[in-house]
Amino acid sequence: MLRFGGGAPGATLEDEAMEAQAKQMGMNLKEYQLAMKMRERIATNLGNHRSTGTAFAGAEEVSITYDGNVKPISVTIPEKALTLSKEKLQDGILTAWTGAIGESQKAAQREFAAMQADIKKEIS
Repeated sequence: MLRFGGGAPGATLEDEAMEAQAKQMGMNLKEYQLAMKMRERIATNLGNHRSTGTAFAGAEEVSITYDGNVKPISVTIPEKALTLSKEKLQDGILTAWTGAIGESQKAAQREFAAMQADIKKEIS
């Protein structure tokens, strides 16, 4: 089999493509592979994370859930809560939203901190 392109003997086109991507980003292949591994891990962890904020609007619990990417996943407003005054319902929704989004942001911060620690460990 004849191979052209300067890749190492036995290298595949995928290996060559990764090396080209790494070079384009100013990284060596090992750094690039580590970056891609960390990117995949953080994307999975943030996508799987759920933060739920709750509040009582009268006697009914209003809840809002976000993932770790600060993307809303669900909102629950019970029928009874819809009979409350606009102000009470609005306060309940805002309280639930603030709790959910705050926890989601904290989860993202924890994931990025863990990623940085893992990168330091891998590079050392």
